[in-house]
Amino acid sequence: MLFPFGLAFQATPSTELLRRANDSYESGQFSDAVRSYRQYLIGDPNNDAVRVYLGAALLALNRTVEAQKEAEQVLTLDPDFAKAYVLLGRIYGSESAWELAQKSFDHALRLNATDRDGLYFSGRAYYDANLFEQAIGRFKQALSLGATQSRTYENLALSYEALGLSKQAEGAYRHAVKLAGNRYRPYFAYGVFLFKQGRTDEGLQMLKAAYKIQPDATEVRFELARVLYHTQKLADAAKILEGALSSNECRVYSLMAKIFELAGKKTEAEHAITLLKHCLPGNSSPNSGVQPLKPAVQ
Repeated sequence: MLFPFGLAFQATPSTELLRRANDSYESGQFSDAVRSYRQYLIGDPNNDAVRVYLGAALLALNRTVEAQKEAEQVLTLDPDFAKAYVLLGRIYGSESAWELAQKSFDHALRLNATDRDGLYFSGRAYYDANLFEQAIGRFKQALSLGATQSRTYENLALSYEALGLSKQAEGAYRHAVKLAGNRYRPYFAYGVFLFKQGRTDEGLQMLKAAYKIQPDATEVRFELARVLYHTQKLADAAKILEGALSSNECRVYSLMAKIFELAGKKTEAEHAITLLKHCLPGNSSPNSGVQPLKPAVQ
């Protein structure tokens, strides 16, 4: 495995610790990654790259104040470290401070015009700000520089879809799925797209693939159950959705109530409706959730 920013080392206790941190980060175990990165930094406190990834892991845990401190610490050590500005842009974007986010991304790209991560996260911020044409421009720049991660094609597809460009969106989704490997989100996003297009069987196939990869994701269970509900497979829909009840999301209880109502289970439907009084808003957008930088940059 490569270490952050393509650096490889002889195996030592400290580099093995960094390897574990990277593995935790890439697998989404961000709390473990934070602990390991911080332990590593005790012996190497001025390692800019590791400190940026520590900040990114903190951001994934919504610990934005701590993440920003890490970015600022890096810039104290090296004011021209482009990745720190990418991290700052992501932090501002997480707070919907779109102008500050793009200023940070632009500064990062002035320092390193070929930074594919900077282009990708700039595109994500444009997408989240509903500036879809600008988002497409950034994603295309990243692809022109050799980006091969499924996330770039997936978010390009989402941007095309938002503009109603279904043909272009599908082409990008297909590329994303081809590159997805063990990542569920391209299958998930493509499945939602196909269902919206009225291609229910194809959408169901993609959502089942996403579910096989990541059965614990609430968004996957919800969308898969929604398609099953619309195809009258009520028992299957209820079984899938049951695993998402612990999320306490309003959309989950609402769909469960509809499933029980259609199945003629009045008491269960009424119970689900009662739970709606104490539920949490959910986000069913395929573009929800944190997608971090990849620790092992190719």
